[in-house]
Amino acid sequence: LKNHFNNLGSDDEKMNVDSMKLLQQMSMNEQDFEHVMIEKAMENVVEKFKKHLQIMKPALELLLQQIEENAETNGLKKLLAVKKSLAQFQQNVDNVIKAVKSLLDDDEVMVKMKLRVEEKEDIELILDSFAADIDEIDTEIKIFIDMIEDTDQFVSAHLDSVRNEL
Repeated sequence: LKNHFNNLGSDDEKMNVDSMKLLQQMSMNEQDFEHVMIEKAMENVVEKFKKHLQIMKPALELLLQQIEENAETNGLKKLLAVKKSLAQFQQNVDNVIKAVKSLLDDDEVMVKMKLRVEEKEDIELILDSFAADIDEIDTEIKIFIDMIEDTDQFVSAHLDSVRNEL
């Protein structure tokens, strides 16, 4: 549909945008409000966590590279701060994972939501999808932690080597 509207020409661009908005509203009207709200809330949480990782990753990689090239106290202090920050972030992600899994496992909560059978299935699909996204984020955090631990081991081995030379 979008390609069809794009081929209409520049004079019809406003119609293109308005038509796309109308189609989007129609598809949202077909879903229950609760579904849309839960899905949007979950998307926002995933987006927030992914942005956090995107910001952290290049800074962490640069810091690890600098430490491997020259293991100074200042760099190690920064690494410790990053490690603490990453642990806090992982705890936040783990809390979200626990909340979603407990929601999925607790039939009583679903009953309190007064959902029809098909609505319950839809909500469970949304939550399952969200849980998979959060698990990916958790895996990436664990990779970051492994990278830090590898660097810690490298620095320890390097310091042992220098100490033995003395």
